[in-house]
Order: sequence, then C-alpha cells, then structure tokens
Amino acid sequence: MSQLLINHSQDLKRLRDEGYQLEVCDGHLFVHHIPYVNIHKEVKFGVMVSTLNLSGTKTVKPETHVIMFNGEQPCDKNGVIINGIQHSSVSKRFSNGIITSLSFSNKPPQGYLNYYEKVKTYATIISSPAKALDENITETPFNPIIEWIFRGKFTTIPL
Repeated sequence: MSQLLINHSQDLKRLRDEGYQLEVCDGHLFVHHIPYVNIHKEVKFGVMVSTLNLSGTKTVKPETHVIMFNGEQPCDKNGVIINGIQHSSVSKRFSNGIITSLSFSNKPPQGYLNYYEKVKTYATIISSPAKALDENITETPFNPIIEWIFRGKFTTIPL
C-alpha cells in the first residue's frame, strides 16, 4: 500500500525520489532519518510524522500545518531550543512502534499546498543546525523502507 500511494501522489513521489525515507502507517506519513541537534550540541536523528489526507490512492492538501516528532527537542547549532516552531508536548504511539512526544507549528499564510512543501519546510528548519555542524549530514539518505508481512499484517521496516 505505501509504495502504491507514494507512486500515485506526486508530492510523496518527489520526496522519495529526492532521497527522503518515507513510511505510511496508521493514516500518517513518517519521514525517518531527520538530523537535528540536541541541547548537548550532539547530532541525533528523529522521525517527523504528519497526518495524511487522501482522496482514493492520492494525497490531497494537508489538513493541518502541524507536524509531530519522535526525538529530543531540536536545537540550533549552539544547543538552544528552536522556540519558533514549538507547539505541544503530547505523546502518541503508532502501530509501527514510533512514539512522538513533540509537535511543531510553522504555518504559512495559505497553509501547506502539499506534503512535499510541508516535509521540506520542517526538515529544513530541524536539520539545518545539524548540517551546519557536519557538512556530511543529510536528511535524504536514499534509504528505502521495505514492506514485509509479519503475523499476517503488512509491516514496514527501514533498511
């Protein structure tokens, strides 16, 4: 299902083609391998999670500008929390084992027109400080996510 949805949705296909590590689960889009800096000025990797709005097998305009995050508070390169995107700290568990504890808000005037725009904007904000500390860091590792069957259910695992 994930690959079919990605192939039928130009915004998701463009993200995948640019090297983002995508997963679709529980009606949400998971973007793995997002580098960030924590308060100790260490580069870590988190997962961004967005609700996923669909019409059949294609994405439509995101309903919300908010994105959830699995990881510590993202900071600037000096270890200062990026306050401009803070939204809330509410935990949510997904069936793929990911638990988000943070959500961020960065709303453009017209909202996000598609998931490409939404993911790229948040990925840039969160990962830019990590890239400033290490020029080899990237949020686009070109790591595929494979689908496999576990106990009769389709599951995805990162390679």
